[in-house]
Amino acid sequence: MNKPNFSTMTSKDLRAYALVHREDDAVFTELIKRVSENGKRYPAPKTEADLAEMKKLFQRKITGDN
Repeated sequence: MNKPNFSTMTSKDLRAYALVHREDDAVFTELIKRVSENGKRYPAPKTEADLAEMKKLFQRKITGDN
């Protein structure tokens, strides 16, 4: 069985493939790579005020209040 070229698949197609082929570690490696490349990065807080702001930001993300 030939595996598809994951790098040419859309994220939606890759996710669908992963759900059907749960035993295929390569597809999950590609998904993790995409999340790492496309994920939002937050700088480490340097002050107490930064930490408080980060907590508020994460809480809004968790509750869906953008």
